[in-house]
Amino acid sequence: MKRNNTYSENIETYEKILANSNISSDQKTIAQNEIAELINEKKSIDSAESLIKIKGFEDVVIFKNNNGISVIVKSDVLKPEQVAQIQNIIEKEFNTESKNITITNK
Repeated sequence: MKRNNTYSENIETYEKILANSNISSDQKTIAQNEIAELINEKKSIDSAESLIKIKGFEDVVIFKNNNGISVIVKSDVLKPEQVAQIQNIIEKEFNTESKNITITNK
Protein backbone atom coordinates (compact mmCIF):
# COMPACT_ATOMS: atom_id res chain seq x y z
CA MET A 1 0.00 0.00 0.00
CA LYS A 2 2.77 2.39 0.96
CA ARG A 3 4.67 1.55 -2.23
CA ASN A 4 1.57 2.23 -4.35
CA ASN A 5 1.14 5.59 -2.65
CA THR A 6 4.76 6.46 -3.34
CA TYR A 7 4.37 5.62 -7.03
CA SER A 8 1.17 7.66 -7.23
CA GLU A 9 2.80 10.64 -5.52
CA ASN A 10 5.83 10.51 -7.83
CA ILE A 11 3.65 10.31 -10.94
CA GLU A 12 1.52 13.18 -9.66
CA THR A 13 4.65 15.29 -9.19
CA TYR A 14 5.73 14.68 -12.77
CA GLU A 15 2.21 15.39 -14.03
CA LYS A 16 2.33 18.78 -12.28
CA ILE A 17 5.58 19.49 -14.10
CA LEU A 18 3.89 18.62 -17.40
CA ALA A 19 1.00 20.95 -16.60
CA ASN A 20 3.31 23.87 -15.81
CA SER A 21 3.49 26.23 -18.79
CA ASN A 22 6.83 27.65 -17.60
CA ILE A 23 8.64 24.34 -18.08
CA SER A 24 10.82 23.80 -21.14
CA SER A 25 10.03 21.09 -23.67
CA ASP A 26 13.20 19.24 -22.61
CA GLN A 27 12.01 19.19 -19.01
CA LYS A 28 8.58 18.00 -20.12
CA THR A 29 10.18 15.19 -22.12
CA ILE A 30 12.16 14.14 -19.06
CA ALA A 31 8.97 14.20 -16.94
CA GLN A 32 7.12 12.08 -19.52
CA ASN A 33 9.98 9.57 -19.59
CA GLU A 34 10.01 9.40 -15.78
CA ILE A 35 6.26 8.76 -15.71
CA ALA A 36 6.61 5.96 -18.26
CA GLU A 37 9.50 4.44 -16.30
CA LEU A 38 7.55 4.54 -13.02
CA ILE A 39 4.50 2.95 -14.63
CA ASN A 40 6.61 0.20 -16.23
CA GLU A 41 8.46 -0.47 -12.97
CA LYS A 42 5.19 -0.75 -11.03
CA LYS A 43 3.75 -3.11 -13.65
CA SER A 44 6.88 -5.28 -13.49
CA ILE A 45 6.73 -5.44 -9.70
CA ASP A 46 3.02 -6.29 -9.66
CA SER A 47 3.42 -8.94 -12.34
CA ALA A 48 6.47 -10.53 -10.73
CA GLU A 49 4.81 -10.64 -7.30
CA SER A 50 1.73 -12.32 -8.80
CA LEU A 51 3.83 -14.87 -10.69
CA ILE A 52 5.83 -15.71 -7.57
CA LYS A 53 2.64 -16.17 -5.55
CA ILE A 54 1.37 -18.54 -8.25
CA LYS A 55 4.46 -20.66 -7.55
CA GLY A 56 3.04 -21.34 -4.09
CA PHE A 57 4.43 -18.57 -1.92
CA GLU A 58 1.90 -17.07 0.46
CA ASP A 59 3.40 -13.58 0.32
CA VAL A 60 6.13 -11.73 -1.52
CA VAL A 61 7.49 -8.20 -1.58
CA ILE A 62 9.78 -6.79 -4.25
CA PHE A 63 11.90 -3.66 -3.85
CA LYS A 64 13.78 -2.06 -6.73
CA ASN A 65 16.46 0.56 -6.36
CA ASN A 66 19.63 1.66 -8.15
CA ASN A 67 21.60 -1.21 -6.62
CA GLY A 68 19.29 -3.95 -7.87
CA ILE A 69 16.16 -5.84 -6.99
CA SER A 70 15.41 -7.41 -3.61
CA VAL A 71 12.81 -10.14 -3.29
CA ILE A 72 11.51 -11.24 0.11
CA VAL A 73 9.22 -14.26 0.23
CA LYS A 74 7.29 -15.70 3.13
CA SER A 75 8.77 -19.16 3.56
CA ASP A 76 10.52 -21.10 6.30
CA VAL A 77 13.04 -22.49 3.83
CA LEU A 78 13.91 -21.67 0.24
CA LYS A 79 14.97 -24.66 -1.84
CA PRO A 80 17.48 -24.08 -4.64
CA GLU A 81 14.82 -24.82 -7.27
CA GLN A 82 12.52 -22.23 -5.69
CA VAL A 83 15.28 -19.63 -5.75
CA ALA A 84 15.87 -20.46 -9.42
CA GLN A 85 12.17 -20.03 -10.22
CA ILE A 86 12.01 -16.67 -8.47
CA GLN A 87 15.24 -15.52 -10.10
CA ASN A 88 13.93 -16.51 -13.53
CA ILE A 89 10.71 -14.54 -12.99
CA ILE A 90 12.62 -11.44 -11.88
CA GLU A 91 15.10 -11.65 -14.75
CA LYS A 92 12.28 -11.80 -17.28
CA GLU A 93 9.98 -9.20 -15.74
CA PHE A 94 12.74 -6.65 -15.13
CA ASN A 95 15.05 -7.60 -17.99
CA THR A 96 17.97 -7.84 -15.59
CA GLU A 97 20.79 -10.22 -14.74
CA SER A 98 20.94 -12.54 -11.75
CA LYS A 99 23.82 -10.59 -10.22
CA ASN A 100 21.35 -7.70 -9.63
CA ILE A 101 18.87 -9.86 -7.69
CA THR A 102 18.80 -10.68 -4.00
CA ILE A 103 16.31 -13.29 -2.78
CA THR A 104 15.62 -13.88 0.91
CA ASN A 105 12.98 -15.57 3.01
CA LYS A 106 11.27 -14.48 6.20
